[in-house]
Amino acid sequence: MTETIVLGIVTALGALVARYAQTHPFYKYKTQKLKDHYVGKAMHAFHSRQSHHKNDIYFYSRAITDYVFDFNKRLYHDYHVERFMHQVHSEKSALYKFQIETPDLLCEQLVRRAAELKVPMTLFTHHMRELWILYLIPVGKLTPKSIYRVPGGQSYVMSLENLPTPKEQVNKYMRAHMEE
Repeated sequence: MTETIVLGIVTALGALVARYAQTHPFYKYKTQKLKDHYVGKAMHAFHSRQSHHKNDIYFYSRAITDYVFDFNKRLYHDYHVERFMHQVHSEKSALYKFQIETPDLLCEQLVRRAAELKVPMTLFTHHMRELWILYLIPVGKLTPKSIYRVPGGQSYVMSLENLPTPKEQVNKYMRAHMEE
């Protein structure tokens, strides 16, 4: 009898935890898996270059990932991640040197994320232009062909293709990725 009651309580608690996990913004979107994968790669890159204190690499990696994947739009607030956001903004110009993700794949992932979040086009364009200037993604005539098959991403692809890419900036981008 008591085993049945304990089993019922454990099952009910499990259901409550599962329901909470489904409604929490951290797990609300399918593209969260892409973010989690990026966090893992960022942690590995930061460990290998020993750029930050080892205890803070996880939260710094999460801050970098939030900056890249959430289009400067905070979907949730975590104190540990928030304390690194100022550091991310001051160090973002050297982010491409860590080679966390290939530019073509990152571009495709961000288009998927934008389509799922239904990011306003102006916010998307501004963020992607910023990532282009930081040498993290290709845009304009360098836009990867793999993003054409992203469901719901046609308007985002068009905006990426229409972003201005001056020849000197294309050359800098190419040189930055030739050094890899």
